[in-house]
Amino acid sequence: MPGEPQARRDLGESLNEVIITIVVISLAVTALFAALSTATASAKSHADRAKNDSVVRDLAEAVQSAAATCVPGENYTVEFTAPAGYSAAVTPSVGVCPPVDQVQIVTIEVTPPAGNTQELDVAVRTP
Repeated sequence: MPGEPQARRDLGESLNEVIITIVVISLAVTALFAALSTATASAKSHADRAKNDSVVRDLAEAVQSAAATCVPGENYTVEFTAPAGYSAAVTPSVGVCPPVDQVQIVTIEVTPPAGNTQELDVAVRTP
């Protein structure tokens, strides 16, 4: 009825309602932040793996091109400069061109700045 004083519960939000609202919003923001952090870390990990693969493949191509003009019994040397922060090794470091009917296995090892070494075996044949 007009002119009657309002009941106490109809005056506005209670402290409990405000606290529950803040808690729900905080949980939503926390979940969003966790999802964005995970997505960022995943994207960086994928980019690092792609770069590592690229360096390994570049070194494998350098081995293949060094052995492309091999003469059986002669040495070939792999010329490769690793990107900054990477270390690369070829075993054996100076290869001997194998006979025409044989294959030489060369091990390529690349260590990126993150430290996860990646290896690849390449078969070298005399053309």
